[in-house]
Amino acid sequence: MSDKTCVEVNPGVCRLSTKIQAVYGDDGLVRFEIESECPHVSKIADVLSDEEIDMMGVMKMPFGENPIYMACGKVLGHSACIVPCALMKAAEVATGMGLKRASEIKFED
Repeated sequence: MSDKTCVEVNPGVCRLSTKIQAVYGDDGLVRFEIESECPHVSKIADVLSDEEIDMMGVMKMPFGENPIYMACGKVLGHSACIVPCALMKAAEVATGMGLKRASEIKFED
């Protein structure tokens, strides 16, 4: 049996929306399907397909050694992109290490 989690990312000012599906398979690995209007984000799935991300790899610290953040660092053009965090949250829930709870970044005046 595999577990699947889907998230939609509203990135803010660039308006290039992204849909992420994280699937935790019977083999203990997490795989991603990513649909994005952003050409940079669209490349993340290809880079991640070369990685074997297991349950512990999802939560690997420090950030600079986390395979998800490392893959995103290879293709994203903007360091403040929120997609890497969304990938982490989707994987965390798919592996059963987190709960489905909405997250947001909200600016105040």
